[in-house]
Amino acid sequence: MKKVIDRILEEKFEYDKGSIDFSCARIELSLSPDELYTGSFDIICPSGTASEGFIYANDIRMHLLTDSFSGTGEQIGYSFSTKGLAEGDVVKGEIHVVSNHGEYYLPYVVNIAHSTLDSSLGNIRNLFHFANLAKTDWDEAVKLFYSDRFKELFKGNDRQFLRAYMGLSAYFGNEQNVEEFLLKINKKQPTEYLVDRDTVVLEEPEEAKEEYIDITSNGWVYTSLSVICDADFVELSSETLSDNDFLGNFLHYSFVVNPERLHGGNNYATIRFFNAFTSFEVTVKVVQNVLIKSEISRKIEYDRILMEMVTYYKAFRLKNITTDTWIAETGKIVDRLLSLKPSEKNIRMF
Repeated sequence: MKKVIDRILEEKFEYDKGSIDFSCARIELSLSPDELYTGSFDIICPSGTASEGFIYANDIRMHLLTDSFSGTGEQIGYSFSTKGLAEGDVVKGEIHVVSNHGEYYLPYVVNIAHSTLDSSLGNIRNLFHFANLAKTDWDEAVKLFYSDRFKELFKGNDRQFLRAYMGLSAYFGNEQNVEEFLLKINKKQPTEYLVDRDTVVLEEPEEAKEEYIDITSNGWVYTSLSVICDADFVELSSETLSDNDFLGNFLHYSFVVNPERLHGGNNYATIRFFNAFTSFEVTVKVVQNVLIKSEISRKIEYDRILMEMVTYYKAFRLKNITTDTWIAETGKIVDRLLSLKPSEKNIRMF
């Protein structure tokens, strides 16, 4: 090999025996920052000749896996490191081949591509694109928000929001934090909710009454509301509301008024809907006549005492109590029933 190199250095080339060719006219690469790429190309030597030579690159980023070749041809492996390069950088260079057939050059160009995140809407290149994805497919946007590559979007003016993102992305999968991030970067307005009425009025319900509140949201995507009530006569259909509860931007929310828990006169309750960004209330007013309330209470007590009578009778038939005990206790029960309904003449023991 030394003799070949010496001849080459003395420019004693064997042009009459053909020339060297390459498997490609030039090497073109599109890589990402901090990437180590490996590839190869072929040196094609003239047939029927003894070809020898050495190769080198004019840039240390292009590392050749061998520095010499011989024979009728050889595959040359290489690696290229983009460490320290930024998006948009372009590196151009040449691989030099010095052989007994002359000196040749294989040019290469490496483009450092702009990083993109793939989505159902295409490439997500900035926070504006991310906001559009959130508006179209909230679940996909939440998944992307918590991905390792999301930080790649914080470039240029968007870099000012990186610190906010680092704090809000600490708890994986928290949808409310995604909502707060979109508000922080001014890509979304807080969702507002409108109700068809702010007061529900009922008068003298004699049995459980189901009522509805129509709620309309004027925002998009993420919805998360907690629901509480400050009175026990209102039974809520749900204490949490999400996107799945809304049909589009509309919800027919139900609750039940239990008359057994009302007192005479005016009964008030406040149903409150809230989250970290908004709160609204609906007042429930139930007017209950004192006489009706008293009658309902007597009926409930009458039914309860009647069940007590049945319990004693079962205990007597199962011989868990004596006849005297059963007669004595049942007599007391009959007296209590007659005190509630004096007109009831057909109350009798079994």
